[in-house]
Amino acid sequence: MKRYAELRAAAVAGVEAYATEVREGVYPAPEHGYAMAAGESDRLRELLAVGDSQSR
Repeated sequence: MKRYAELRAAAVAGVEAYATEVREGVYPAPEHGYAMAAGESDRLRELLAVGDSQSR
């Protein structure tokens, strides 16, 4: 069988790097995430409350 890429080695290396960063506390860091705009979490709570009351 012809091999076009060594994907197993790349996948193992990626998982090992991820696990190392998590164990060391390097990942996740604030720059790896995002936050809602000001006021959006309040609006979401309002919408969820309305939806919940309508489903009963």
